[in-house]
Formats: sequence, structure tokens, C-alpha cells
Amino acid sequence: MITDPRRYLVRMLLFLVAVGIIAVLLHAPLSDAFLGNAPLNGMILLTLALGIAYIIRQNLRLVPERKWITAVQKTSQLDPPGARPVLLATVYAMLADSRQDTQLSALSMRSVLDGVAARLDEGREISRYMIGLLVFLGLRGPFWGLLQPIGAVGGVVNSIAAKT
Repeated sequence: MITDPRRYLVRMLLFLVAVGIIAVLLHAPLSDAFLGNAPLNGMILLTLALGIAYIIRQNLRLVPERKWITAVQKTSQLDPPGARPVLLATVYAMLADSRQDTQLSALSMRSVLDGVAARLDEGREISRYMIGLLVFLGLRGPFWGLLQPIGAVGGVVNSIAAKT
């Protein structure tokens, strides 16, 4: 049984809809908080939107690969109608080289799957980076907010020292 990536896409979209509904219900306090530091919060929202789009794109990249695998399984032909795989190009190339024997050895299949896993891990690293960037940008706001009163206290102390 091959897992359908669209199932996870539906889950992601349902979660985004739920978050959107909560954001609409909390529109007034969220807009006040957003306007507290609009440039920074705008950058956070832009980064969030880019990260969401990237992760959805990564999920959608798996759909043609799944279609190719299921078509090969059903038809027992290496070139079923439709597009050739991109992520599984090495699997296709190795199977194309051994047309008479459509099975790969355990060692060659392991090396091919390791290559596919490496490509998928690259995509995961970028999404992890986006998550870390969002955490950093989110923490920057409170620290920036804490620095402003400290600067004001410093100004008060300087003004007291200047009067004496």
C-alpha cells in the first residue's frame, strides 16, 4: 500500500483553514498586536507564507512520483503513459538499464533509496530552516520591546544626573 501524499495535503489545508478561522475571530486583538511593530510582523507573516507555500510544494512534488510507481505496479511496464519520475529518476534509470530483469538487487535498491532519501532530506532541511527563522523573528519582537524601556530608564537616569 502506497501512501497518498494528497491525504497529508488535505490535513495541512484543514489545519490552515482552522488557523484562518481563529485569526478571523480574533481579528481586532491581532490587528492591534500586528500594528505594534508592523515591519517586523509583516516580515514574520511573509516568512510564514513562503514556508507554507514551500512545504505544500514539497508535498505536491510527491504526487507524480506516486502515480508513476502505481502505474508501473499495475501495468508492469517501465514507461507507463504520463511523465517520468523526477525524484525517482535513479530508480527509473537503473530499471531501464536492466530491462530484461526488472528486479534490482538489495544492495542497488538500498543505494538508490539512500539517494532519494538524501534529496528528500534536503527539502526537509529547508523547511526546518524556515521554522527556525520564524522562531528567531518571533523572539526578536519581545527582546526589541524589552530594550525600549531599558533605554527610557537610561534616559531618565541621565536626566537626573544632569540636574544634580
